Amino acid sequence: MRSKLVAVDGDMGAEGLGVSGAALEALAGEVEVLVNSAATTTFDERFDVAVKINTLGAQRCAELARRCPRLEVLVHVSTAFVNGQREGYAAEAPFAYGVPIKAEVSTSGGRVDVEGEVARALALPGKVRARLAAAGARGEELESAVTDELRREGMRSARRRGWQDTYVYTKALGEMLLARAAERHGLPCCVVRPSIVESAYREPLPGWVEGIRMADPILLAYGKGQLRGFVADAGGILDVVPVDFVTNAILAAMPRHARSGRARPLEVYHVATSTANPLTIQRFVSASSRHFAEDPFRDRSGAAIRVDRLGVIPTPEAFQWYALTSFLLPAALAEWAQRLPGRGKMSPEDRKRVIVGKKTYEQMSYMCEIYSAYTSYRCRFGSENVAAMLAELSEADRRTFNFDLSDLDWDEYIAGVHIPGLRKFVLKGRQ
Repeated sequence: MRSKLVAVDGDMGAEGLGVSGAALEALAGEVEVLVNSAATTTFDERFDVAVKINTLGAQRCAELARRCPRLEVLVHVSTAFVNGQREGYAAEAPFAYGVPIKAEVSTSGGRVDVEGEVARALALPGKVRARLAAAGARGEELESAVTDELRREGMRSARRRGWQDTYVYTKALGEMLLARAAERHGLPCCVVRPSIVESAYREPLPGWVEGIRMADPILLAYGKGQLRGFVADAGGILDVVPVDFVTNAILAAMPRHARSGRARPLEVYHVATSTANPLTIQRFVSASSRHFAEDPFRDRSGAAIRVDRLGVIPTPEAFQWYALTSFLLPAALAEWAQRLPGRGKMSPEDRKRVIVGKKTYEQMSYMCEIYSAYTSYRCRFGSENVAAMLAELSEADRRTFNFDLSDLDWDEYIAGVHIPGLRKFVLKGRQ
């Protein structure tokens, strides 16, 4: 790999992707395939930051592609959740430019002025900072307040137009800009939309993952006995796909859309399982519960941490009440009891329990607010284009670059691959 790979310093949030001079000349002169898989995936990211990376980053990749005379294909990696607050079946289709999700279900949905929305997001920091500074905010307090307000504005803007959070909203705007550029300039291009990308099924190693993904904090907290349940639609599904299936689909899309092949319009690929091979919430619960029943975490003394079956809490309000009574209320009562006459100084262990209780409550509340839109998601992603692409491969390629979504055994994957992968590659074997 050292003989083939060259690292180039860049910045998705900067003009020209932060690449200039000799590096830009080398890229423009040599690149045949351009894959954009960069994003800020924080659901409630600052509005300006998300627009710079997720929206303008897509447009800047198209601009780089135009500078590459040898370009065969540009593959843009988005997310299936750009379908936002749609319900029911969603086809693999690009967005109509400037048409928000809200307009599909409401005559008052209007349109999105994409360029105007980008300009508004980029101008917001200066306006917010000036207003807060005039009110007396200074230094770190000022910058923290600016960040908080820009996070809230991103979420408000997304939900007002039919998307659940800033991440998917700015990714959808990026797709719109990319599709327009591809059409205007004849760029060979496609969009790959994976759902929740989790650990590898087979390659490079079963269970391989770097970092904690969306459902993982729930699984780990449950295994440690810190959490008894999570908010979800008990009759719903969790749309998850292993990372190696996504990678293989990207690789297969490259020659399918290459300029040297037969011409294709811009196509979208949902590398997702909600229609092809649904993972029900109940099956996820059963597999997760079985794993920790058979191979529990250990406490500091080495004793097994026994947990009941993972619960499903039906509404965000019910989950908030569970988090309040389980974590915040005991911490508050311990602090209150400490103030009673005759009580000595709180021990370090008790003080730590109070701090952990409050912090856990904050984390659980945040997870509920952000993740419940995904664990109770009502949209189902069509994947006919993915199936057609798989069918076009030779038998040998189908084995080498497998992304057959029907090939997933969910019980094996959750209990025997994914959770062991978290314990091995994220926790590094720590119990």
